[in-house]
Amino acid sequence: MTKKKEQLFERVAVFTDIHWGLKHNSRQHNDDCERFVQWFIDEAKQRGCETCIFMGDWHHHRASVNVSTLNYTLSNLGFLDDAFDKTYFIVGNHDLYYREKREINSLPMAERFPNIVMIDRIYEEGNVAVVPWLVGDEWKKIDKKTKQPHHITVQGADAFGLAGLWERWQDSDGNELQTMAILTCAPNEMMADLHDRMPVILPAETYDAWLDADQQDAAKAARMLKPYPAERMAAWPVSTYVNKAGHEGERCIEPVGQQGLFG
Repeated sequence: MTKKKEQLFERVAVFTDIHWGLKHNSRQHNDDCERFVQWFIDEAKQRGCETCIFMGDWHHHRASVNVSTLNYTLSNLGFLDDAFDKTYFIVGNHDLYYREKREINSLPMAERFPNIVMIDRIYEEGNVAVVPWLVGDEWKKIDKKTKQPHHITVQGADAFGLAGLWERWQDSDGNELQTMAILTCAPNEMMADLHDRMPVILPAETYDAWLDADQQDAAKAARMLKPYPAERMAAWPVSTYVNKAGHEGERCIEPVGQQGLFG
């Protein structure tokens, strides 16, 4: 049976990807980031949020932190510590010294703040996982040389969960690896126009049941592995601007018409 989980917060404010030190440790950039943090805190307090969650990538340069940027880090960690009862801090990819390892990060000083809780360990329960997801992209083949990117999301949800499996194992050299797979299923009516399969999207009310899958028979767990209802999803064509991994911002999700597909 699933244990009753303690509620962590009443009202929470969430932000991510601040990237202190971007643009060659530009003071202008760091000042802009600090103004954003102050704005975020003000908005959160006006809405009665007692808890903050930072979703990763506090720093931009994983291998080194400039002294000037470090001063911004310390002062803004202090602002969050003072403003919220608890700030849950997730270590992002840019915060890691090694891209694929988590033992060294650029934020050990955050643990010195009493109201900041560092989240740097994966919660493990059996070998099943709910993988948080914000949005997706898929490329529809138009002809032999052309693929049209589409933005895909779940209606009415800022984020959604995908069904996953994970395993810890050793390779032939004795290195311990932790790997994960997202489960897929047949596409629904909307996704069938874009691809021959789709990830298994879990409705929020089924998360606990999926995490208890180790305690269930295989047939009961398998019944959750089905296409998400097409009427609860949305997709639209976007510019090929999204094709470059370094591109970010609203332009990546703006709908385009047939005249503007490739701009």
